[in-house]
Amino acid sequence: MKPTEFTTRLATEVLEPMKRDFVAKDEIIDLLGVCLVGGENLFILGPPGTAKSALVHQLAARMEGRTFDYLLTRFTEPTELFGPFDIRKLREGELETNTAGMLPEASLVFLDELLNANSAILNSLLMVLNERVFRRGNPSPPRNRLRSECEPTTSSWRAGAARAMRRRSRRCTGPMPGGSSGC
Repeated sequence: MKPTEFTTRLATEVLEPMKRDFVAKDEIIDLLGVCLVGGENLFILGPPGTAKSALVHQLAARMEGRTFDYLLTRFTEPTELFGPFDIRKLREGELETNTAGMLPEASLVFLDELLNANSAILNSLLMVLNERVFRRGNPSPPRNRLRSECEPTTSSWRAGAARAMRRRSRRCTGPMPGGSSGC
């Protein structure tokens, strides 16, 4: 699939339906699309009750693939996000993390209340977000990147398209609808 075909399908089959579902959220939905195509993460900051989580959940529902959704608190530990160490491998002298079903294996990651996280979590996320590398035991490169063969379907995304949201940090400015802070 050509990049122009991909972006056209993204707009018509995912973003436009979301714009119909959410009132006055066109700008943030466009940012979700730009960040998805650009392979970057998005940090959405705003007052409670402004559909921040609902927008991300709707995007995840329209995409196929593994999603990882977690509400962070000051008590969240890195094993809750990245998985525990594999005890069997540790007995054999290898330090390896069991990442099945955790953030490193996800196609789409949503971390709610990021600013509530403690410094151990924030420091652990720095390398994953900025460098796109997960290091806990053996370093591993990012597994998923946006590829041209990722095609949306009318009901949802194929797994590959979902991978574009994985471990990217979005940096953007500007007000959100309603006058709240930008992302």
